Amino acid sequence: MKKLMFVSLMLLGLATYGQTTVQGKVVDENNEPIPGANVILVGKAEGTTTDFDGNFTFNTDEEPPFQLQFSSIGFSDFTANVTSNNQTLTITLSEANTLLDEIVISASRTPERIFESPVSVEKKKEKRWR
Repeated sequence: MKKLMFVSLMLLGLATYGQTTVQGKVVDENNEPIPGANVILVGKAEGTTTDFDGNFTFNTDEEPPFQLQFSSIGFSDFTANVTSNNQTLTITLSEANTLLDEIVISASRTPERIFESPVSVEKKKEKRWR
């Protein structure tokens, strides 16, 4: 029983040892934090977002080297290379110049017909049945 417990604890330790942790901060060109920026592992469906101060912590089972993609609304995407475990990154995103086209909304109104009804409506007085 002791050997089984020892082996299971060793396997649990190996499983947690295999995780890669990357932490850091995402800022703009004025060194202001970018809250809510996306941090995504390229080619996988793993990711996280930055907190209010632009800080993030990303844990993955992927072994370095790999790439992280950083994106946020109004900023250009940036891809960073992660080469070691427990690496700390400071990412600077540059503002994106987005040109928008005009939007044209048009509508037409059909005349309303208040008194037309597809079915005739009759009003009857209430009778009590005995």
